[in-house]
Amino acid sequence: MATIKQLRFAQNIIEGMPPSQAYKKAGYACKNPETIAVEAQRLLKNPSISPIIQTAQAKATETATWNRTVAIERLQRVNDAAYAAVNNGNLTSRGAAGVFFGSLDRLNALLGIVAEDPNAASLARAEEILGTIKSVITDDTLRESNTDDQGILHIEV
Repeated sequence: MATIKQLRFAQNIIEGMPPSQAYKKAGYACKNPETIAVEAQRLLKNPSISPIIQTAQAKATETATWNRTVAIERLQRVNDAAYAAVNNGNLTSRGAAGVFFGSLDRLNALLGIVAEDPNAASLARAEEILGTIKSVITDDTLRESNTDDQGILHIEV
């Protein structure tokens, strides 16, 4: 059976404190830093609290994985909507092209995708789309003629 101090120590570890700091904050009276470090490591292996810490850390890992998965799914939906807006020429004040490329970068980072040799055709097409967007946005005449009654800018790409 774990003591109150052991449970406090376990809680401090679960909250991310280093063992020596968790040991002191749990209320153990010891002033020598080397002794504190040794005792903290000993407590980590204590059969009364070790399973508590391991279970909490496993649950935290599972939650973090789930959150990453949800983040990827949501970011993919944002990316898909922005891509559709860019392809349809519907650029709102939020900047669909910027949202598309920003979400694409974040998705690639989350998925660990690194483009070492980007496809030249894809880059050329992206530059062409961005060039069209920039020309319509900067040319007042084009911007006015491509804005509908709701203020949404439409661009043919």
